[in-house]
Formats: sequence, C-alpha cells, structure tokens
Amino acid sequence: MEWRNLERLPQATEDAWEARRIGGRVIRGKAAVDAAVARWNLLDPLMVSPPGSARFLPVLHVDEYRDRAHRALRRKHAVSLGVLLAAGVLFVISGYVAERATALRAGAMAFALALFVATDFHLVVRRIEALAERAQFALWVCREGAMHAAAWSCGMLVAGGVQLYAGSRLGGHDALLGAVGAVRELVASEPWRIAIGPFMHGSLAHWLTNFAMLAAASAVAGPLLRAPRALALFLCGSSAGAATSLAIEATSPTDVYVGVSAGIFALLGWCAGAAIRHPASFPSSFAVTASAFALLNVAAAPMASANVSNAGHVAGLTLGLLAGLAFRPRCLTRR
Repeated sequence: MEWRNLERLPQATEDAWEARRIGGRVIRGKAAVDAAVARWNLLDPLMVSPPGSARFLPVLHVDEYRDRAHRALRRKHAVSLGVLLAAGVLFVISGYVAERATALRAGAMAFALALFVATDFHLVVRRIEALAERAQFALWVCREGAMHAAAWSCGMLVAGGVQLYAGSRLGGHDALLGAVGAVRELVASEPWRIAIGPFMHGSLAHWLTNFAMLAAASAVAGPLLRAPRALALFLCGSSAGAATSLAIEATSPTDVYVGVSAGIFALLGWCAGAAIRHPASFPSSFAVTASAFALLNVAAAPMASANVSNAGHVAGLTLGLLAGLAFRPRCLTRR
C-alpha cells in the first residue's frame, strides 16, 4: 500500500471544517478543529478536511494549519530537548554528590535521548517538507500498522499466559527455565531451546518492556514486510540473540537467556537496512532516524538493567540490518 497516496484517506462527509482520528468520531466546526490541531503531534493520527476538500488530509497538508502546526511542533521539540538536558545535568550532579551509580546511568540516558531528539530536530522537524513526509508516514503506520501491532501483542499475551501456566504446573520460574529455557549448559545437546527459551521472561517488567517495544516495531515493520517474512525475521533474530549471548561467556551476564528483545531489534534493524537500501520508499532521513533509534535502545538497555546482554541485541540488530539490505519493502515508491 502506498503511504504517499492521499487518495486512500477517508472521504469528507460534508463541505465544512472537519477533523477525525483513526477509528474516532468526526470533529466538526472550526473552533473544535482548531483545538484538535493545537494538540497535534507526530504520534497523533489526526486528519483534517477543510471546506471544498473531497477527503480528509494530514494536518501539514492543509494550508490553514501548515505553518501554525509546524511552529507549534518545533516549540514542543525545543521544550523536550531543554527538559532532557536539565534532567541529565540534575541526575549527573546527584550521582556525583551522593555517589549513586543509578543516578549517573539515568543522566547518561537523558543525554543520549537529548542527542537523538536534537539530531531528529536538525534533520526533520526544522524542515517543514521533511516533517510533512514524516507525519504522512506516521499516519499511514497508524492506519495500516494497528492490526499488525494487535496481532503481535496477542502473541505476546499468549506467550506470557503460557509461561505463567507452565511455571505454576512445574513448580516455579526456575523449574520452567530448567525445562524449556535457553540454558547455556543444555543448548548444545538440546538446540531447540534456542528457539523456545527467548519467549520466557525474567519478570513482569521485562515482559511489559518487550510487549511495548514489539507492538511499536511491528506497527512499522508489519505493513512493509509480508507477514511470513516478518515472523521469520523475528524468530531468527530471537534465536540468533540467544545463541550469540550464550556463546560469548565473557560478556554474557547470566547462564540463561530470556526475552525476545533480539527479535525486536531484528525488526528495527530491517527498517534501518531497508531505508538505507531504498531511501525513496521512506520519509526523508528515515534511515538515520531508524538507525539512531535502534542504537539508542542498544546503548540504553544496559543502563536500565545490569542483566541485559547487549551481545544478543547487537546480533539481532545486525541480522535485521542485513535482511533489510537484502529484502525490499512490499511497496517501493518513486518520488
């Protein structure tokens, strides 16, 4: 499906100011539309139909709101950047004064995120043409990726439910990992554990993090990859991450690998690789944004938890990047 094709957007219902979100009610009246646009951001799938338009359009494609929305979004990014920098300084000062390593890690994460926001602002947000492309692509992802995200989220719910049930039947989390987990001492004789083990998670917080990240990654990669390829890439990424982490004993923090984060990084890596190979099929500077976002998560993971194996993450990301360079998106476009 062509994400640049405005003809696929919903048709207007009447010759007056209207706005709507995906699956939401229609907002009618100029004052109500003004209020909705004032709250708009790139993750808000808002469409506007001005008088005389045959269909709803992205906010930045409506002359009435184009410059106004752009200025408002630039201000929001500037405020976000200032907050992140201030938080980073406060965390670092707190870490040095109180000698708290967690505060220093939080400060480093804040600075890394600030660098990502600043780079994205320079490449995309400050240029209205690039921002309009980004917003149109985000709208398409929200429309086409919702079902993909829902399907993958259901899979995570099933995996979590099976883990809880099997753990209760076998006598606890440790017993379950011993039975089917990716345990270093057992994977050589039972290699199937490399495929099954990553679907086990160490805690509820670990599962929730993977759940949220997989929903976001599948919403973007799902509409661009065929479902069998996306699933195969995810499974191969998870297995490659587990195998790599357990093989590198010096850097692997535990003897058991859990979590599907390497598969998620494989999907993110595919997005970056496909954008590098086929830049015309993606919004302006998407390859830089996708690569920077993936690397930011790789860097942030060990800051958030000491038990993270970045070897597995890098393995999944590398596999996805190579797949992105090899397999093109479903719908190539021409400028």
